[in-house]
Amino acid sequence: MSAIQKIFIAFFILMTIISISSVSYSMHIYFKALDTTNDIKVSVTDIKIVYPYPGSPYVSINTTIYIENPTDLSLKYNSVGTKLYLNSPNNYLGESYFYVPYHRMPRLDPFSNVTVTISIANVPSNQVTVDHKTWIAKITVWLYGIPMFEGGALFRRDVPYSG
Repeated sequence: MSAIQKIFIAFFILMTIISISSVSYSMHIYFKALDTTNDIKVSVTDIKIVYPYPGSPYVSINTTIYIENPTDLSLKYNSVGTKLYLNSPNNYLGESYFYVPYHRMPRLDPFSNVTVTISIANVPSNQVTVDHKTWIAKITVWLYGIPMFEGGALFRRDVPYSG
């Protein structure tokens, strides 16, 4: 076997090892991102109807949203929003957002949680007078710090709440 053949074989083996290592690392990062996106938990812990004064034609609805990070990644969030429905997707009550500028984003540390309260104002009070209330909150959260999504990842969850 000549020296040139030995160089080509060594080069081929080296490139094969580098390729396998690169693919393995990429798959590890991909599945870490997939696990993170599936593991984030979002729930509604409380919904309160606030009347500014007795007999008011409009109310405010305060929605308390609980976000849990059960992963080992340190995440940040800058926007949490909710669209609120009562008893059916046809009874839309309104939407509101909690927003923090990018340079002051709160942290969502590994294995921790955060609670955010969002208020939807000027909801006609006759839309929320139903005795049996089943709420549907369509929640959106912008999270940063997830591998492969350095520009942020938008999570959407439809969360029911009875209370």
